[in-house]
Amino acid sequence: MCYTIFGRATVVAIAGLGLLIPFSQAETVHHILSTGQSLSLGCLGTPPYDAEPYGKNITLTALSPPARILPIIPATALAYCDAGGSEYPLLAAANQLTYATGGPNMGWTIAVTPHGVSGAPYSALCGPSCPGGPTGPFTLGQTQIRLIKNNLSPGQTYSLEGVYVTHGETDDQNSVSAAAYEGYLAQWQADYETLAETAPNRTRTLPVSIEHERFRPSILPMFIDQEAAWGHYHGVGTAPNTALGQYMAMENYPDKIYLVSPKYFLPTADSVHLTGASYLWLGEIAAKAMKTVLVDKHRWTPLTPRRVSRTGSVVVIDFFVPVGSLQFDTTTVEKVPNYGFEFFDSNSSASIAGVYITSPDSVTLTLSGVPTGIQRVRYAYTALQGRPSGAGNLKDTDPTPSRTGNNLSDWAVTFDVPIDFESNLETAARRTPRLKPR
Repeated sequence: MCYTIFGRATVVAIAGLGLLIPFSQAETVHHILSTGQSLSLGCLGTPPYDAEPYGKNITLTALSPPARILPIIPATALAYCDAGGSEYPLLAAANQLTYATGGPNMGWTIAVTPHGVSGAPYSALCGPSCPGGPTGPFTLGQTQIRLIKNNLSPGQTYSLEGVYVTHGETDDQNSVSAAAYEGYLAQWQADYETLAETAPNRTRTLPVSIEHERFRPSILPMFIDQEAAWGHYHGVGTAPNTALGQYMAMENYPDKIYLVSPKYFLPTADSVHLTGASYLWLGEIAAKAMKTVLVDKHRWTPLTPRRVSRTGSVVVIDFFVPVGSLQFDTTTVEKVPNYGFEFFDSNSSASIAGVYITSPDSVTLTLSGVPTGIQRVRYAYTALQGRPSGAGNLKDTDPTPSRTGNNLSDWAVTFDVPIDFESNLETAARRTPRLKPR
């Protein structure tokens, strides 16, 4: 790699590739890692949208150990899984984040380095807390940090920003419980945070915004999306495991683990893997959470319950709504029973009679009677006929522009909560009791 200075710009020439990547002096390269299973690598995500570089974003050609690691190259769809190149979520997220922070010339310069492994459960990806010590993929993440940092241009600084995890299918297939998977995520995030504390030339600061004075993000936030294949593995009528673990991790580790989106609304290639267009869509939604936390220094909260209450035969669910107001979308997702809402009563004394949006941030369920048993409210929970998971129709009206024209509304996450629930996200400073697994 050689460097040539032209006025105020630095041009990085990649030997043997004939590529020139311009960098302005005194800029920061923001590094985001990713790990997980085949979805984190974009498997079956063809044709890729990002076959050409966007802005000055960069990557490595590192695959799973012990694959050869080559120098820095422009960030494009690479053949992690598919010979023609795959669109993977982190690439789409990085390019959307660059777009949202000023575009290809003025926006963030981002280094993206996936190190997931197809089909790998948590035990094959975890860090130093694993019984046998850090796994190969986790160690590869450490190597990626060193390679990006050591190959920066003159005048550039390095900032390790976060890790994006798209994972959970194999652990769900293996019937890992929601509580156990929540614990995996908490330990995974802690291990990456330990890695970040020793990262070289780490420059990111953590200011606390005045209007969000309780917002104190972790040293290395973890961004996750929600698994949506439990019906594929366990059949129609089954309940989620890892998807609920992901929801619980968001609830119980605020400002450390951020749930960016469910995936039930995204078209799939084979009921598990996404299409290239869906990986792109997912990544662009994830970029909204990354921008909120990493750039705007605010807390990200997805479309998720704030509190649930019942009076007689009426249940009111108040939501955190990221932007705009609630709406039902029966075009993107064909209408499902009760728009995805379920009411559980241990005595089977009441069921849902109607579902209505009753305010910009509230949904009301009318019941067939006054329930007498143990009660819970669920959403996108039970695996549906003809779908790989549960699903629902509730989303917000977020008009955030996409660089590719996608609709970046936020969809309600899969959840299972008791009546009289109040979210831990209501205030991270006043922690309510930990959400218990079902």
